[in-house]
Amino acid sequence: MSLALPVSTWVQNALTEIFNATIQTAFDHAFDACFSQDVTVVRNDANVARDEYKKALKDLKFPQQTANVKFSGSVSSRDEPSHGPLETGMVGGFFEAQLRQGEPGGRPWQLNILTTSFIADVDNDASVIPNPPVTDFDARRISKFTIVDNVRVIPF
Repeated sequence: MSLALPVSTWVQNALTEIFNATIQTAFDHAFDACFSQDVTVVRNDANVARDEYKKALKDLKFPQQTANVKFSGSVSSRDEPSHGPLETGMVGGFFEAQLRQGEPGGRPWQLNILTTSFIADVDNDASVIPNPPVTDFDARRISKFTIVDNVRVIPF
């Protein structure tokens, strides 16, 4: 019996980790744990490279004091069990991330409110190798991420 999370919960947790990261190394780790190296990103009807999307998120977040991410729900269409021991498939949903920017310990200077609707294709990524090698690990990654998003900036 697997203790792995259902695919919709996995996506919500992976995206939340990205937004909750307050230092660069944690952000990089969360981003790499969420998106495959060859992910296809379609943002607001335009194809963007993985590194371009990562930079856009980083620019939106840092320097960040706090984050509050709320999902209004999600739906999933799971692949058949023959695709591996971990649940994979498509997940669609909507979330809002409120990112308070400012220097750590200093006064915040703005609030970025990101609203996003998304469809994420989640697959087991054969290129993911755990370090150190183990046999029981979660190699799921988003292989295609289609989003419509908008950012509102509220200065303090």
